[in-house]
Amino acid sequence: MDIKDKEGQWLFTTTGETLIKAKLQSTDLRGADLQRADLRGANLRKANLRGADLRRADLRGANLQGAILQRADLRGADLLEANLGYAELRDANLQEAGLQKADLHEADLRYADLSSVLLKEADLRNACMKGVNLKKTKLNNTIGNGKEIKYLTLSPYNLVWTQEDLAIGCVQHTIDEWKNSSDEAIKLMDRRALKWWKHYKKTILKLIKISQETQK
Repeated sequence: MDIKDKEGQWLFTTTGETLIKAKLQSTDLRGADLQRADLRGANLRKANLRGADLRRADLRGANLQGAILQRADLRGADLLEANLGYAELRDANLQEAGLQKADLHEADLRYADLSSVLLKEADLRNACMKGVNLKKTKLNNTIGNGKEIKYLTLSPYNLVWTQEDLAIGCVQHTIDEWKNSSDEAIKLMDRRALKWWKHYKKTILKLIKISQETQK
């Protein structure tokens, strides 16, 4: 794999796809083919990865703060604990990517595809998510942006919801499925769940309805 800087000068050539802890900050990698590249812990801060192919890339713990990833293909990429704060991800394809515990605060995710993405414990505070695709996105304990993804703690559970789905603790269903859940199904969640649900159900569903109407 050959890596050039923004002036087209060679930075280095690798014999395989291993770029663990590589220092690539501010590097021009527009349209680069980084499929399945091992970029664990790499420093890609403010790198230009516009339109890059990062399918199935291993970006665990990578620093992508302020990176330009507009229209990048990140399908199936592993971004566990990656720093994507202030990153430009507009129109990026993140289908089935792993963003568990990723830092996405202030990121620009407008019109990005986050369908079937694992967002467990990810931080999306103040992220711009207009037009984002959140179909089948896994939301458990996600810190949302307060608009497209809302979150609330009602001890002992964290609630995270979109227009369609609601995650309570580690259990996620559509909002309609929660509305129609039986006592038996709720009991399976946790020994405390049924009492908690009966106490908060009306309040939670009313709050969700208000937030849905406000967002329209």
